[in-house]
Amino acid sequence: MDTLPTPKGSLGAPQNAPPQSGEVEAFDNDEQLAQRTNCTVFQVRKLIRLGHLRQAGATANQRFFRTADLNSAAQLAQRLIDIQGVHQAVKHLSGSERERMFFAHLSARENGRERPNEGDRVEGTRRAALKAKLDGQLDRAALRIDQMLAAIEALDRRPAGGRLRLRAVRSDAGLLQGVCVLTAGVQTIGKFVFVDANGQITKDPTAARKKLPVWTDAESLTSLLAAVREAGGKLRVRSDHDDTIAARAGTAENFQREGDKVTCDIELNDSYRDRDIVLEVATKTPDLLGCSISFTPVFEIKADRALMRIATIEAVDLVDEPAANPSGLFPD
Repeated sequence: MDTLPTPKGSLGAPQNAPPQSGEVEAFDNDEQLAQRTNCTVFQVRKLIRLGHLRQAGATANQRFFRTADLNSAAQLAQRLIDIQGVHQAVKHLSGSERERMFFAHLSARENGRERPNEGDRVEGTRRAALKAKLDGQLDRAALRIDQMLAAIEALDRRPAGGRLRLRAVRSDAGLLQGVCVLTAGVQTIGKFVFVDANGQITKDPTAARKKLPVWTDAESLTSLLAAVREAGGKLRVRSDHDDTIAARAGTAENFQREGDKVTCDIELNDSYRDRDIVLEVATKTPDLLGCSISFTPVFEIKADRALMRIATIEAVDLVDEPAANPSGLFPD
């Protein structure tokens, strides 16, 4: 397997990091990442959550981001700082004059000036008029706001490594955030293993002496995250475990553990044949849709239960009835 170049800021070459092209940098925590991008910790987590800053790989102790993406995030952070400064400069104004001077000050900042000149004022008037036009167009597309209401209810405030986890359906972007991949402590639907007289798993029906239900536990989640890291951190998503091209739904990434669940974000392909119905069901009745992993299993037999372990993983698939996610698409 190819290895990553030694990242900036790391103590050595990453272990088991997925191969990536281009220069990458390693970070031990969010505070280091925030310092690198000139953001607050809250801002950098928001950039990650909204997809502006994507992780390029990970090990047990470090996360890796492409240098080009980090530079872009730093530029965006500076842009936000500039905008905050502009808001302060025009807060004493009102109505249309505030909007016009807001864009005038922004034009000045973009051109390296502290205060706007006449050209900036003209540009401010032009941008304010364009904004008014766009506002009218957005009013006519108000139905899309209904699709975004899920984002308002999206902050799942249960502990997840100290973070707030976003759960939302962003229909405009084809993005399902905070999707439940696997739940610990449940008996999987319709899954069993057979053991022989010696208590060993067998596929020979004539040798089978006992039929054991398959259960998940905390170790199931740990093995899942390890398999995802080994697979590169980004997996394909399909419909109903169908591996034909027509059934390719998109990609899953940003896997993380949240209590007794592992979650991820799924980005649907624009050309996905079932895109519209998946987004509609995810918005209206997410408990009637869910994820099922396609993987190579191994089992640990304890107390007449076959505890599931994930050796390798191939895909995260959208299904009508997930075997190990009783809450459906999103965590309870």
